[in-house]
Amino acid sequence: MKRIVITSGFLATMITLLLLTMFGQRGFIHVTRLQSELREIEKKNVLLRQENEMIKRDIELLRNNLKYIEELARKELGFVKEGERVYRLGEGKR
Repeated sequence: MKRIVITSGFLATMITLLLLTMFGQRGFIHVTRLQSELREIEKKNVLLRQENEMIKRDIELLRNNLKYIEELARKELGFVKEGERVYRLGEGKR
């Protein structure tokens, strides 16, 4: 009888430890989930760094390159040099 009680206690302790190892606050499943989140955050960080570098290049061009500014003004704002003619093709009737 004493042996059964000791064995049952041992098994209960082992099952408890196993459950805590798998599902506890610092358990295997939690750690795996955190590692997955870390990989996603690192991927986003790389993308944000690349975007940041592109923005820095644009800022540098806007500060120091008049041709780039002119190109943007023509493309995005529709600016035209003095004396140029603009032909608009393909506009439908309104």
